Amino acid sequence: CDEIAAVNRILVLYDSHTGNVARMAELVAEGAREVPDTEVRVRSVDDATPADVEWCDGLALGSPTNMGLLS
Repeated sequence: CDEIAAVNRILVLYDSHTGNVARMAELVAEGAREVPDTEVRVRSVDDATPADVEWCDGLALGSPTNMGLLS
């Protein structure tokens, strides 16, 4: 019986107003890509589609805060 390598699919979804969270999202994605058999998509909340969420097995979220509230 041939084993099929499982592929992990991670969506890094973020909102960024100044670019700081976008940079952190790229760093999270970079780390996730180091895991063998892992595919990573990085999407801003403005660019993400329902298909991106359906595609992923895991989700990393990033959001700036203002006065303690998420964007």
